[in-house]
Amino acid sequence: MTATPEILDSVESESQTTTAVGAPAPVLITVQQVALGTAVALQARPSALRRTVTAMSAALAEMRSLLSTSASEVRTPRRDYPKRYAFLEDSCMARAMDRL
Repeated sequence: MTATPEILDSVESESQTTTAVGAPAPVLITVQQVALGTAVALQARPSALRRTVTAMSAALAEMRSLLSTSASEVRTPRRDYPKRYAFLEDSCMARAMDRL
C-alpha cells in the first residue's frame, strides 16, 4: 500500500487537531489574584525600632515576673468547707420521706 498525498494530508490534519485538543486551556488570573500575590510578595518586614521595642518589653515583663511576689505567697491557702444549706436539707429529707 502506498501513501497518497490525500492520505498524508488527512493524517497531518488529525495529528494537528489531537495536539490542539490535548493541549491544556490557558489559565486566566483575575486582577484581585494578581493584587493579592503582589501584596504578599512585597509584605514589609518589621522595622528595627519595632523589633527593639518588642524585645525590650519582653525583657521587662520577664524581670517584672521575677521580682514581683506571687499572689499565692501573699495569701494563706483557702480551706474548702462543704456548704450546707438548711432549706435544701429539709426539702431533700421531705422528698426521701415521701418516697418511703
